[in-house]
Amino acid sequence: VKSAKWNPTTDFRGVAGIGIVPNVIVVNPKVPVGSLKELLERARTTNISYGTAGNGTSNHLAGELLAQMAGVKFTHVPYKGQPEAVNDLLGGNIDMMPLTTALAKGHMATGKLKGLAVTTAKRATALPDLPTVAEAANLPGYEVGTWFGFVVPGKTPDPIVAKLAQEVAAVLAMPEVKAKLTTMGMELAPQTPAEFDRYVAAEFSKWAKVMKAAGIEPN
Repeated sequence: VKSAKWNPTTDFRGVAGIGIVPNVIVVNPKVPVGSLKELLERARTTNISYGTAGNGTSNHLAGELLAQMAGVKFTHVPYKGQPEAVNDLLGGNIDMMPLTTALAKGHMATGKLKGLAVTTAKRATALPDLPTVAEAANLPGYEVGTWFGFVVPGKTPDPIVAKLAQEVAAVLAMPEVKAKLTTMGMELAPQTPAEFDRYVAAEFSKWAKVMKAAGIEPN
């Protein structure tokens, strides 16, 4: 956000990473492609539109990174939220959307949407037969997911961070918690405070470059 007065890599420090919710590249069934590779080939000669929940959202960045790495252009159609974008995708008003796994799976099961690939580095537990973008389009290094974790103010003392991390790890180890998060479509990937700090810093740098290359301005 343009008006933000804080920096995620200096004003906060990690307590624990929890996991990642993958997106799925889905298309309306009327789009005559059977794979992500075919979609990218079609994008070289035909306008492919994709919807998102708005500028700078996870699905917007997923689409932009795909376009940049594949060397194609998509027409971005931002909406005021995910429901509006999904409705237009189901209605055939837009062609494609990077959609959260839980929502994509339901529409894929009814045949209303066609799944082409998952955006994370590994296949999604909920859709094990669906290839990753890296596999489907031969784009090693492509990785996008909505990640979750706990942070505290940057000046929080080490002993407090260590204690909080221990408590979070204990909760994440509970079978009922694991089951609930998995049901929500999350791929559990617990991280220590140091691991989460490095991950957040890498993500901040990665997406700053993608946004600059795409000309995406923070709101």
